[in-house]
Amino acid sequence: MGRTDGACVDHGGFVGEAQFPAMGNTAHIVVHATDADRAKLLVEHGRDWTRALEAAWSRFMVTSDIARLNSARGRAIQISPDTEVLIRYLLAAYQATDGLFNPFILPALLSAGYSLSLAGDGLPSCSAPAAHRNPSQRSVLLETVDGATWCRLLDGATLDPGGLGKGLAADIVAERLVLNGARGALVSIGGDVRCAGESPDRDGWAIDIEAISHPAIGGTTVVLRSGAIATSSTFAKRWHNGHHIIDPATGSPIDESTRDALRMASVIASTAAWAEVFATATIVAGADTAGLILESRGLAGRFERSDGRVVSTTSFKEFAR
Repeated sequence: MGRTDGACVDHGGFVGEAQFPAMGNTAHIVVHATDADRAKLLVEHGRDWTRALEAAWSRFMVTSDIARLNSARGRAIQISPDTEVLIRYLLAAYQATDGLFNPFILPALLSAGYSLSLAGDGLPSCSAPAAHRNPSQRSVLLETVDGATWCRLLDGATLDPGGLGKGLAADIVAERLVLNGARGALVSIGGDVRCAGESPDRDGWAIDIEAISHPAIGGTTVVLRSGAIATSSTFAKRWHNGHHIIDPATGSPIDESTRDALRMASVIASTAAWAEVFATATIVAGADTAGLILESRGLAGRFERSDGRVVSTTSFKEFAR
């Protein structure tokens, strides 16, 4: 990445790219297209789509579908098709990880101190009082009436898209770019990266994993032909002595002092949404079982323990450069 906007590449095509704030992070879009004008136009479309998804999903925007749902006190709220997709992903992730990825932890996040946006705008989160009972998939009702989708949250449940929202947005935007004529596209939102189609470089899409805790050691670069990688860490969003990765079993940020604590996990999967789900889930699970969780699902991962030691699955080494 890092090419000049509109640059021609050596084996044909043009590259356009842009970076901009989105979803409390930095978004980076790279488009490989047949000509410079199309590359530029598709980058602008990608920016618009990303911002529209943020407007629908952010808990820091009072008009978003998610904020309106969380404030509805069990009333049915009409939601967009994209929000329906998000909610179905949240429920599927909850089931696939046996609750290690938990979309119902917003009250715990607020209690831990994550009540204001960390994007520099200081926007307050929508409220989320403690649920009446432990929420589950049955606490979320989706219904289609006359072509419109409605959602109700029961039992006092609230939803937090968390990192899955970033990953899913990267997936949606990358796929739309290719469907709308891009030869290839890379979309990164806060470290959740989705690659689709033909890379401008013959070897594939080269992606740097940020060395969050030990910059002097240097990061790791992976090369993907297609697919996704997502990195989750306890360093990404911090306030005072807290961080944003909640252990659903305790309702508190995961304890970074335990023997098997992880402070960073990078996961390679077919989509950024699932890569993010399992990056978060493995940090919650801890180092002793993280590798087993990924290998049992055919995923590749790299983990950094709290003491700085780095380990990875055997399959991850196939992508590292």
